[in-house]
Amino acid sequence: MVSEAVSCTREAPPESRKRRTKRRPQRIKQVGQSERLQKELQQARHLLGESLKLRSQSAQWSVFRICTPGICEEESCTFLVHVPHDYPCSALRVEPEGRGSGAQSRVAAHFNWRCKQQCTRDAPLAAQLNYLISERQLLATPDYVARERLRKSFYALFAAPTSGCGGVDGER
Repeated sequence: MVSEAVSCTREAPPESRKRRTKRRPQRIKQVGQSERLQKELQQARHLLGESLKLRSQSAQWSVFRICTPGICEEESCTFLVHVPHDYPCSALRVEPEGRGSGAQSRVAAHFNWRCKQQCTRDAPLAAQLNYLISERQLLATPDYVARERLRKSFYALFAAPTSGCGGVDGER
């Protein structure tokens, strides 16, 4: 009789009591995408040399450590660069290593904002990391995002086509 009671408790729970698991859609890895990522990582390692080192890898990210010359009064800064394995489709993410200063946190936040803006433009990995290193003083300014939006709207004025001006019919 005891064995019957045990066997009854091991039966599958009713449909309403089953534990529901979240089903995530499986991403289809595109072969060309991973090859492109490997080429861009090799190019970035070649251009940046010893300042770019692999720190860790996971299923979705490769984390690199990059040392840049100092921001403001600091001698040098170290950032962690999270490169997603579906890189051209997803943006890079940067964070200061350890407890970064206010300037380092601003640089990381502003760089992450810029990477999200350029995600659709297919900017190469080396070009984005070069921007982080070369424009670190600009990225450290508190009004960076407002400045970039203003610059973008300014350039949009010149890129917009004008109707009725120019061409053969509009010449004087």
